[in-house]
Amino acid sequence: MSDYIKRESRTFIEIADDLNDLVTELNDKIVESIREKNADVAPVRHGRWEVIDAEEPRRYGCSKCKRLSWHMENYCPNCGARMDAKE
Repeated sequence: MSDYIKRESRTFIEIADDLNDLVTELNDKIVESIREKNADVAPVRHGRWEVIDAEEPRRYGCSKCKRLSWHMENYCPNCGARMDAKE
């Protein structure tokens, strides 16, 4: 008998409790990781180009920040507004 290692017997409930603790700890780490990796974003602004000078060459102004531009681009280079708003 001296050749055998004496082991402490554990119940199923004790093993299940240990497993539950490990799962809870892993879940907390996953949630923490997701919260750390959230992007720093801002809401999308929608605007439109308004004609400032009708004579050639035409100049346009952003309806949100009033920046002037010679071209009607998809986004305002100043405030980032998406130029898809209806009049």
